[in-house]
Amino acid sequence: MTDTAITAPSVTVSAALAETAGSGALRNASRKVFRTEFTALYVWVLIIGWFSLRIPDTFLSTTTMRIIMSDSAVTGILALGALIAFSTGSIDLSFGAMAGFSMVLVAKLGELYHVNTILICLATFAICLGIGGITSVIVVRYKVPSMIATLGMASVLLGLAKAITSGATISGGTSTTFQAFGRGTFFGLPRSFCYLVVAGAVVWYILEMLPTGRRMFATGANTEAARLAGVRTSRIQVGGLLGSAALASFAGIVLAAKVGLASDSVGPPFLLPAVAAVFLGSTQIKHRINVLGTLIAVYVLATGIKGLQLSGAASWVEDFFNGAALLIAVTLAFRRQRQGTRPQGAQP
Repeated sequence: MTDTAITAPSVTVSAALAETAGSGALRNASRKVFRTEFTALYVWVLIIGWFSLRIPDTFLSTTTMRIIMSDSAVTGILALGALIAFSTGSIDLSFGAMAGFSMVLVAKLGELYHVNTILICLATFAICLGIGGITSVIVVRYKVPSMIATLGMASVLLGLAKAITSGATISGGTSTTFQAFGRGTFFGLPRSFCYLVVAGAVVWYILEMLPTGRRMFATGANTEAARLAGVRTSRIQVGGLLGSAALASFAGIVLAAKVGLASDSVGPPFLLPAVAAVFLGSTQIKHRINVLGTLIAVYVLATGIKGLQLSGAASWVEDFFNGAALLIAVTLAFRRQRQGTRPQGAQP
């Protein structure tokens, strides 16, 4: 009787202490998540609140929201492509030029050959995929660093785009049917935004739900270790660069349909905001690059830029904003790396 009377309270106290310790750990973890994993969402709320108070008539409108959703969709698609390459350990700096080349090519083919729009888009997609294949061979077979190879390919693509346009804007190569592909709405949402959602869902499923995604992250984290573990790293890296080229080509086609014309100077400016979104997204949601964090980062940056534009900010502010965002994102990524939780995928 005495032993029972003594033991029972001891067990109760131990359980209570364990529960208290568990609750404390849970609270600490919750506070940590609240501080770091969703900071972009807090910044997004602050940006929306600031511009809503400052310019409510122009910022708080359905038109502005649709413009942000539509205009940033191409950046989002390009960021997803860059994310695929980064996850395999490759740094693709050619996707902006690839999108511009795709945009110019599909418009020029439409101007020269009045055939089915689908055939023109497929031909453009195939050519861009072939160029991506060339880049992947240079990187994987000849061991040229991906940053150097893709930077060189970006210059090649920019030169090809200028050769196609001869320095002029192509305005007669997009039919009404083709323009309908990039304009209009689905259930009240811009079509380009819907394409981004579908692309994001596909990339998320591949990276997070399939064994292929685990192999991609393993290759990006340590290529040699992944190879010794039986992963066909060469195929994974080729697939990453081809995936980036495919999404860049698709983004260029969507952009050509949305704008209704093509210019050789359109593609390269997408490079900085897309890369900034990938790095900023790698500090959100998970301790590595991820689709949801990247898409959140795309629209945080887009909302801030649109608010500045509507406020009458100078044209240089957009470049300054994107550059500052990239520097902050890379700094955060390196800070996490020093803390021993380096994001999986390509090193910053």
